[in-house]
Amino acid sequence: MRLPIIAAIVFAELISLAFLFSYHAEWEGGRLRSFLLMDEAMISMNYARSLAEGCGLVWYCGAEKVEGITNLGWTLYMTLWHGLGIPSAYAALPILLTGLLTLGVHIWASAKAAFLLQGSRAATFTAWGMALLPLTWVWHGAGIEAGSLATLLTLLFLELILETPSMLRIALWTGLGVFIRMDFALWIGAFLLSSLLIRRTLQIPKVMGFTALSVIAACTAFRWIYYDAWLPNTYFLRVSEVPTLCRIVNGAMASAFFVIYNLPLIVLGLWGLGKAVGYRIHIIAWIAVTFIYNIYAGGDLEEVSFSSSRFLFLGITPLFILASEVGSQMNSFAQVGLLLLIAHGVPLYPATIGARWRALLGPVRQFLWNGYWDEQARPFFFGVKPTRLEGIVPKGSVVAVGFAGTHPYFNRDYRWIDFFGKNDTQIAHTGHVLYCGAMPYMIYFPGHTRWGWEKLLKEADAILDVLGMINNKRICYEGRDWNLPRCGGWRIFDSLRQRCATKTAYVPNRELFPFPNTAIANQVCSLFTPSPVPGLWVRKVKAVREGR
Repeated sequence: MRLPIIAAIVFAELISLAFLFSYHAEWEGGRLRSFLLMDEAMISMNYARSLAEGCGLVWYCGAEKVEGITNLGWTLYMTLWHGLGIPSAYAALPILLTGLLTLGVHIWASAKAAFLLQGSRAATFTAWGMALLPLTWVWHGAGIEAGSLATLLTLLFLELILETPSMLRIALWTGLGVFIRMDFALWIGAFLLSSLLIRRTLQIPKVMGFTALSVIAACTAFRWIYYDAWLPNTYFLRVSEVPTLCRIVNGAMASAFFVIYNLPLIVLGLWGLGKAVGYRIHIIAWIAVTFIYNIYAGGDLEEVSFSSSRFLFLGITPLFILASEVGSQMNSFAQVGLLLLIAHGVPLYPATIGARWRALLGPVRQFLWNGYWDEQARPFFFGVKPTRLEGIVPKGSVVAVGFAGTHPYFNRDYRWIDFFGKNDTQIAHTGHVLYCGAMPYMIYFPGHTRWGWEKLLKEADAILDVLGMINNKRICYEGRDWNLPRCGGWRIFDSLRQRCATKTAYVPNRELFPFPNTAIANQVCSLFTPSPVPGLWVRKVKAVREGR
């Protein structure tokens, strides 16, 4: 391994370590209290902890059998660490350290592929490009499986471009990826077809196809036997129950924002695509499946600012390999300029110049200099600070929660309602559809379109982290108009929102309205009152009972 590539990996690892101890660590009075993952990863941690404690693969001990995860293999990997007896407060640490490992392997494998295809200068360009790009640090360090899947795809691609690939490694990378997350099979299918076109032989396609189908069959059989369902509950919330038009438009918008913000990388990649020859089919298949799947799954506009969608991150390696085709032909000064431009991205408006770096590194700098930082500066995918319920809500109480990962993981003596329905089939199928847009530019919020108001109002002793609250102080929303212009492209968005809203009690120009209708808003406000802890609302009269 050449020194510049080692330097790039070391740089990325140091940045990730800074993230680990500033963003992912919960500090209290100078003492390290716990480690946190992205809240969705913490949902998987709940399932892992429950399994390790002998309660089964469920959200929390005593919860119904609902597959509120989409990453079976990753969850079982988390279970391994819980089974070793690591205290729950620090159980996220080995997952974060795994992210450091996959980060290094991902950069190395990408640089190796660029070296085999274009030479040492391309390898250096690719390694430093990935090391400097913020979304590389984010998705390897969020605790979610995206970093591992991107690494496995890169390792698989590395085998496919070898003159004599190893069938054992191809089977291993294929099987691991599909086991970690079943939709990894879509990329396997793309590589299967591209390999068939390039090599004109069935050897590699047969190995990938047989391995992927075997793992899919095993996971599906387990799902059917254990959960009595063919697909995870989250698939229902994210895909099958969301109007197709809304899902596709939302995914297309998320993809467009990714392209715009990462325009320097995209332009160089397209330029390099015209130069690439031997591996072009693999690259096109890889990138095409990545964008098509992001559009099909609805993307996630919450993730496009400086981190970019986790689905689109799976296609970052081929973009850098293509870009290195061009960058490696330039002199050193031009290469440095291009790398910095790619790392910065194109701001969407003048006020965001440098926003990607300020948002990510500003809190790190504040933490290193002062030893503390404002919790409000923590983006949601770095972890939600857990609210401690002891002394406020009696043990055994029923608590409705929005962030269904972190709070239930650190508060195990309560019963929980996931009012988004990820871990509750009743809410998932009968809950009220909340809104079609969490923000003016969003068509819907993937996986969060339903709130279980009826169950919440009837059963909950407390409500934690209602997303529609204003400044964490008031749950009743008095109304606000966005005053969006009724001209040009906004007409399209208005029309799409109205179509998406056919099943909802949609209120025009009030996308942040947190309730389906004012009657429910008034009912919630009449039943619950804010506690001393921000974000926690407790039922007013005799509802919170010890051991309920």
